Amino acid sequence: MTKEIKVIELPRGGQLEVECTQKFLDVVRESRGLNSKDTVTDKDITDFIHESFKIAIDKAEAVGFQEYKE
Repeated sequence: MTKEIKVIELPRGGQLEVECTQKFLDVVRESRGLNSKDTVTDKDITDFIHESFKIAIDKAEAVGFQEYKE
């Protein structure tokens, strides 16, 4: 599987380094309502990551955090 490393400049400084596989880009396209020929922009990727983390945090807060033990 081919991976592309994207380095995205963040608005408040710093960088986000993302390993992008074709499958990841397809998931981003689907979530953003893009077709398979559309180019996925850095904003599409950062919005997708932000929304995914927000959903995960909201779910964790709804059911209560469970302490992770190794």
